[in-house]
Amino acid sequence: MKKGFIYLLLLVLGVATFVSCDDDDNDGYKRITAQYTAANLKLTLNGKEISGKTVSIQALNETTANLILKSLIPGETNLYINALLTNTGGDNYSLEGKSETTDRVITAEGNITEGVLTLNCTFKVTSKVVGNWKLIEQQESTDPNELLGKGPLHFKIATDIDSIRLPLILSDGSKLSFAIKDNIEKQEAGFVSFTKAIFAIMVPNFLYNIELQEDGDLTATYAVTDENMNPVDTVTLAEGIARYNVKDGKIYIAIDVEELLPRSVAQDQQPVNILTILSEGLPLILDLNGDNMLAYADKTMMVPFMGMMDVVKALVKDMEPMDIGLGIVTAEALQTFLDEVVTLVTTSETIEIGLNLGKNANPQLTSPIQGFDWKSALKSFNK
Repeated sequence: MKKGFIYLLLLVLGVATFVSCDDDDNDGYKRITAQYTAANLKLTLNGKEISGKTVSIQALNETTANLILKSLIPGETNLYINALLTNTGGDNYSLEGKSETTDRVITAEGNITEGVLTLNCTFKVTSKVVGNWKLIEQQESTDPNELLGKGPLHFKIATDIDSIRLPLILSDGSKLSFAIKDNIEKQEAGFVSFTKAIFAIMVPNFLYNIELQEDGDLTATYAVTDENMNPVDTVTLAEGIARYNVKDGKIYIAIDVEELLPRSVAQDQQPVNILTILSEGLPLILDLNGDNMLAYADKTMMVPFMGMMDVVKALVKDMEPMDIGLGIVTAEALQTFLDEVVTLVTTSETIEIGLNLGKNANPQLTSPIQGFDWKSALKSFNK
């Protein structure tokens, strides 16, 4: 009888031990829940190695997990992907998942082996923004209250400010000042129309096209200028410096600021974290209409950048006077103008600035206008 009791007790203990061990095995997935970064993360995006990022895994059970990509895709600070888990032995797992919208597709597949996450991601833009674009030509106005119509620069403003001084010293020593609005009766251009006209004269002769690639890279072909700022050659922005994503009616453009900004500027502390906005994705409102695209910033998007004006003013303080055709730009005049821009943006009821683009059917035909005399072009503009 005693032996039977002992055998029964050993059987119960054995089953309990087996169940306990089995529970531990089933809970193994919990040990992969973690943040992976630095040496614990090997990350690629469209085949390119990516460093300095963080990926989190929240294991839900033995077969599913939330995969969280942090600031890997422009405009998506925490991108959740539902992933399938497969145990490959011990605490090692393979995983795969997909996130898809009408504008983009992201896939992720990889494995966790000995605490290291190896993750290969692909990103494909499916929005109609994909393609080669160029600035549209300036059009005549169909609005009786405006002197200029739709053009390459989208610029709208509603403000109580009457006028603004441009950073120009004219030949007679006076400063150039513009009313904000057009004077239709006198056919005099206001600041908005003047800015649109100058932009239409100059910028298309320096910025030839913008290409939004399917893999999320944004490249542009633009002019190299001589000492007189005349275009003499073309270059194309290297892939990887600018990337984009389309989400919720906006296009997010992320910039590799370390490639574009001087180190002293990149390390400067800003009132708001401008560099974070640039690296994670600057949002622009997107309006697609057939072969035309408008991308612009409104007041809420622009106000944070007004905090950078002190940095810009510091960069131009030692600038030599520059003749731009209409007059001389001095460092002092430019700094005063930047202060007025801050006031204009922060106090305006409405302000929108952006680009009007059209599909570029023959991008290979785009080339610099050799010997383009932009100073004469500016002088030919008669307000």
